[in-house]
Amino acid sequence: MVTDDDSGQSIQGDERTSSGMFLDKAQDEIVAGIEARIAALTFFPEVNGEAIQMLRYEHGQKYEPHFYYFGDEAYQQFGDN
Repeated sequence: MVTDDDSGQSIQGDERTSSGMFLDKAQDEIVAGIEARIAALTFFPEVNGEAIQMLRYEHGQKYEPHFYYFGDEAYQQFGDN
């Protein structure tokens, strides 16, 4: 799934054909340790991090370069951020 530029909703896109999942933040000691190491290396607190995403690629699958941004209309649905 990718984020639609116009609506901000998740849609099926051709840019990403891999399968994947997210790990819950600090879901166990291993994930918490990885998050702590990332925080130490980047000098950003763990609270600033996102959930770790795991991706799997079969032969021929892809994840094309892309940018995350929202136009004014799509941004409004997220409230006063």
